[in-house]
Amino acid sequence: MPLSDLPLPMWFLFFMLIFVLIGLLPAGQRTVTKILRYLKKTYGRPEEPATADPKTELKSIFANQQTAQQLNDFEFFVLRQLALTGIKGLSRKHIKDKVYLEPLIVKKTLRSLHSRGLIRFHRQYLFGKRFYLSEKGHEYSLEQGFIFTALEGNERP
Repeated sequence: MPLSDLPLPMWFLFFMLIFVLIGLLPAGQRTVTKILRYLKKTYGRPEEPATADPKTELKSIFANQQTAQQLNDFEFFVLRQLALTGIKGLSRKHIKDKVYLEPLIVKKTLRSLHSRGLIRFHRQYLFGKRFYLSEKGHEYSLEQGFIFTALEGNERP
């Protein structure tokens, strides 16, 4: 009996079965992932070194940054990006996307730069904030060469 000779109710049941299986596939994948994650956690290799807590690492990086003269690497990249952006400023999400940092690191970096007086922020109408260089940040960016100035007349670089 060829497949074309199957009655219509059989075709209907066949396609319903396929749709149900396709619908259950994501739930099955989640369940298998949870089981594998549990097994890996329970029977994982004991020789694997424990990673340090990222929050304590960030605390050590940003500790006493207000008194330090030099910027850490995160502050340097964020300040450079704000300087390159110019007067339009950047939101926290755009900064995160441009310098490829985690949101927590961006938050702590912006807080540290603001406490140093290198950046300022402006609340937007609804929800967000935009971050800009302050006067002190603009001067620092000029010193570091982030912002280029045009030479006038017979000035030399």
